Amino acid sequence: MVYAIINGMNIKIDKAGRLVLPKRVRERFRLRAGADLELEEHPEGLILRPVARRASMAQKKGIWVHLGKIPEGLDWDDLVDAVREEHIKDATGL
Repeated sequence: MVYAIINGMNIKIDKAGRLVLPKRVRERFRLRAGADLELEEHPEGLILRPVARRASMAQKKGIWVHLGKIPEGLDWDDLVDAVREEHIKDATGL
């Protein structure tokens, strides 16, 4: 990856402590509003990097486990009933 577009760019921190990443940088790293960034402090300066996204599902001991956030208002009973009905339809060919 070439970093030439970033080297030498100056950005300012506003009174509220916010900074704005230039559009070219946001596009290059596919950063959108609400993206999480990690800040590392080192003696020679700061490092700002996108937080790696992780899958919302992972297999643990042979069982798929949801690692993400459960949507607000999700009714597990309705979800199980809907999946059960779908399986019955598939099995019976209806």
